[in-house]
Amino acid sequence: MGTRSLISELRRQGCSIWVYTSSGRTPSYIRRWLLLYGIRVDGVVNSVLHNRALTVHGLSNAPSKYPPAFDIDLHVDDSEGVRIEGHDHGFRVVVVHPEDERWARKVLDAVAIVQAQLAWQQMFRHKESVQQREEAFN
Repeated sequence: MGTRSLISELRRQGCSIWVYTSSGRTPSYIRRWLLLYGIRVDGVVNSVLHNRALTVHGLSNAPSKYPPAFDIDLHVDDSEGVRIEGHDHGFRVVVVHPEDERWARKVLDAVAIVQAQLAWQQMFRHKESVQQREEAFN
């Protein structure tokens, strides 16, 4: 499975696709570049937006990436360092390596886990809010 097929499958599952890069290239440049390959993304975070988000969140010992600032539930990267930062700063990372022929399957498996976690959290929040409403009317 290639990148375009993976992105199509992720979209079919209801995922949005973002690019998070430490480069200074503008989001519009990155969007246009990906469109040349038939890939449409929902958002782009570059170094400028990343640094702005770190300032807003007042992070000391700032990570090189901070997906929660952009409501990104799963970050895909090729760096073990980013995985460690995810652990330290509380965001989910799946590490894939270019030479791994099963990298797309690894991403899909990680997405399935995250979707299950989010569904469980949503169910728990819903039960909590129903309980609070019931208590308010008693």
